[in-house]
Amino acid sequence: MVVHLQQVSDLPAKGQGDIAYDTIVSACILPDEKFTCESSVVHRTLNPDYDEELDFPLDMKKSLERQALRMSVCDAVRRHKYNVVGHVIVPFPQCDFSGTPKTFKKAIKKRSKITHHLGRLMLTLAYLPSTDRLSVVIIKANGLQGMEKETKELQSMETYVKVSLMVGEDKVKSRHTNVSTGSSPIFTESLTFVVPNEYISDACLVIQVLQKGHFKRDDTIGRLILGPYMYTDGRNLSHWGKMVTHREATKKWHDLYL
Repeated sequence: MVVHLQQVSDLPAKGQGDIAYDTIVSACILPDEKFTCESSVVHRTLNPDYDEELDFPLDMKKSLERQALRMSVCDAVRRHKYNVVGHVIVPFPQCDFSGTPKTFKKAIKKRSKITHHLGRLMLTLAYLPSTDRLSVVIIKANGLQGMEKETKELQSMETYVKVSLMVGEDKVKSRHTNVSTGSSPIFTESLTFVVPNEYISDACLVIQVLQKGHFKRDDTIGRLILGPYMYTDGRNLSHWGKMVTHREATKKWHDLYL
């Protein structure tokens, strides 16, 4: 399969001041995330032009119905998976494998896997530069799906929220809430991190909802990432942008993804 990568337009600026950055596009085949290809690096623009081809071998032993192409736009300097600016997912059933080229123009999303609705998480963000304190209050979740299928099992599942502070590609600190029960658990817990003001433009929060595993590892059933690439939401300030700009606690629901 040959993918002709043309361009990316209207990338979100990094932090305050419409800061542009170097970008690279990494592509792979889902669900196995195999056959990774990368574009060249385009420097310091929010509207990068690539105009290059990426070649992928197809595994014809697997059903094309369950496969998809994922294109991930990354900051070329900060290549950690949680520093990805956004993803585009093209399911193979939408593609034409008869040899006729098909053009796609898709919006960049934070979702990196093919998933249905995973629920929502309500939280409060606040940052006080005078004390270098970033506070996250995990309030409650709604509509969590978990690993179970039955309603009774969802009502009894145990979950907690883990928040990790990252600066650049480095994980600085992780904190988590206590365990709560049900598909709409209530937490109401404050988690605080020390973030000097000079690092706030390179910091992000990786927030994961995990289901407790009693005889196995805990499973991540939802995730969201807040940071400098999410400073704006269209023409408006995002939750992160309001935290940095207004210096006051703001509360918001966030959709979960993987």
